[in-house]
Amino acid sequence: MDGLSSTIRKCKIQLKLDNNTEGYGNCFPNAIVQQCRRPEIKDWLLENKPWAIVNTHQSLRRQVKNFALNSKHKTLREYKTNYETVLCNPRRTWKDYWDEMELEGTWVDSTFVQLTAWFMGLDIKIISTSSTPEHPYILITGDINSSSASSEGPSMLIGYYTNVHYQSLLPLSQGYEAKKKQSGQN
Repeated sequence: MDGLSSTIRKCKIQLKLDNNTEGYGNCFPNAIVQQCRRPEIKDWLLENKPWAIVNTHQSLRRQVKNFALNSKHKTLREYKTNYETVLCNPRRTWKDYWDEMELEGTWVDSTFVQLTAWFMGLDIKIISTSSTPEHPYILITGDINSSSASSEGPSMLIGYYTNVHYQSLLPLSQGYEAKKKQSGQN
């Protein structure tokens, strides 16, 4: 975990590591579950998208798959078409992809990450061990209506040990720490 902590310090970002994010091929979904416990994320989801609050990585996988397969949103339909015509092996359909992504221990890719952001309606800010002070974040927009706009809610904060592991991050804000102590979280 030292690599990510040193990158956060190097980039002078006011973040810290959350409790260790369990891996076993489920680290990204587990990190999102941890993010859903942050008071500002939970409150925003309760008010705006209560169906997007997830308590297990399996629940997230299932809900994002259902969103990917059933949404009629124009942006998602275009993304699916691009996947099937440009990015994908022709023998692996959109449904095949999501059937695999739903499985326990399946490592996610950028498609899963993007659809998670759209499903939740929240941006995902990823700081990786290869981030620099000039470019500390990879921003995955949660606004399905505009690829250049940020979502209105708080950003989910994820660390990424490049090609190895995702880790939930927490802001170093006093407001967050005070709410955390009041609710009895550590």
